[in-house]
Amino acid sequence: MIQLIATDMDGTLLDREGKISEQNRKALRLVQERGILVVIATGRSYHGAMDLLRDSGLHVPLIYLNGACIRSEKDELMKGITLEPDAVRRMHEAFQEIEIYHELYTGDGIYCNRDGYNYLKIEIDRIISTNPTIQPELARHVANRKYRTSRITEKHYEDIAEDPGASVYKVLAFSTIDEKLKQARQKAKSFSGIVVTSSARHNIELNHPDAQKGLALEYLAQKYGISMKQTMVIGDNFNDLSMMKKAGLSIAMGNAEEYVKKACRYVTRSNDEHGVAYAISRWAGIGELV
Repeated sequence: MIQLIATDMDGTLLDREGKISEQNRKALRLVQERGILVVIATGRSYHGAMDLLRDSGLHVPLIYLNGACIRSEKDELMKGITLEPDAVRRMHEAFQEIEIYHELYTGDGIYCNRDGYNYLKIEIDRIISTNPTIQPELARHVANRKYRTSRITEKHYEDIAEDPGASVYKVLAFSTIDEKLKQARQKAKSFSGIVVTSSARHNIELNHPDAQKGLALEYLAQKYGISMKQTMVIGDNFNDLSMMKKAGLSIAMGNAEEYVKKACRYVTRSNDEHGVAYAISRWAGIGELV
């Protein structure tokens, strides 16, 4: 019998507009009422996840930054796993050579590299020049939005990397150019002391090897006295694989990467079709919900 349900956010619990549908919200509240522990496991930052959860009235344990941090339903930090400072600096040097946008995540905020916006602008201009049907204003809006959500202060990646007291939980590189992202992934995989994954088509994410969703899920299950055989996980991308391999029941979204679908026991509906609610009603023994 399922006693714990863990769900990813982007591409899973959230629809393409980045919102939690009423159907998904009701499904999660229902299983909570029936005594099943609901866990959110995301690559997002704390604020990026909690703002949405609070708006939906969901109070649950939170695995965020791909498992680097875990908080209880009472918002208490249970665990935090940081990257080695030397690894943070080496990744910056490598990504600067490639001229790719990158950012680091700390407990205080998200900081991009000093040349980050210029790298994004060059990429967007290239896309516009090779795809004349794309509206320039829309393409530039995407770049500006990405930049603004990261650069929350006048400090940059370089400043944080040189701060001996900084706690860096995750590094992310982003590019719309596949070859550039491939180079970044190859560089990152050559470093020791990090694990490389992805939460979307145009990014790679780097964490400490002990900071993975699967390990964080095991930690929470043990804390709550739940067997991993009684856990159910739902996700769509490569950073979800570690928990899918450990869970008793693994479910991929209908919009998931094909590799992820093949790694899971079942495939539910897409994130725009309330796939989380459908998975809960279909395989958690709850009954018809959608």
